[in-house]
Amino acid sequence: MLSEEVLVMQQISSEWYGPLRLVPVPTKIWVAENPQALRAGVYLWTARIGDEYRVHYVGMSTNSITVRTMEHLSYSFGINPVDKPESFRQGIKGDFLFSRSEQVWEHVREDVLPGIIEYIKEVRLFIAPIDVSKFMDFGDQELKRIESAIIDMVRNYEADKTPFLTNHRRSKVVTHRDIQVKISLPNIDLQIAGISSVFDA
Repeated sequence: MLSEEVLVMQQISSEWYGPLRLVPVPTKIWVAENPQALRAGVYLWTARIGDEYRVHYVGMSTNSITVRTMEHLSYSFGINPVDKPESFRQGIKGDFLFSRSEQVWEHVREDVLPGIIEYIKEVRLFIAPIDVSKFMDFGDQELKRIESAIIDMVRNYEADKTPFLTNHRRSKVVTHRDIQVKISLPNIDLQIAGISSVFDA
């Protein structure tokens, strides 16, 4: 008799909180004000384009989304190229305020700084906290699989569109998917382009 391998799916449930701001803005909620952002999980940098939010970057944190977001935010000041705000608002990537050859702190010049600040104010952040403590051996590798599955979803959505996602590659090559992820979006008036509420990682 042939033995059958039984694939046991881990179940993970969360929800997207957002859109949040990266920095304090009057009457708006920014990431440090949301207690859910103190947890581990995944996050999306998005732009509001028309009636949907287009994903610009997918990230993760194994301890605090807020801390990781602040680290990510600091890279915008001279390490990572920053998109021009007017291009970002239109869903165009790669039209930078400064070139890749200028990716050093001393190039945050007076003429570039206002554009960086405007770009940061345009970003809309969505976070999905994930309780890593409830899963045995759950941690960095599993979060990378979830992050990679989200990247794949966005890439598939953009297959026949002008790409807006800036993740150049997945964080982990997935050889098998045994984690079923459910991340709901409670506000039915919002739509994150390309993101399904249920997916395997």
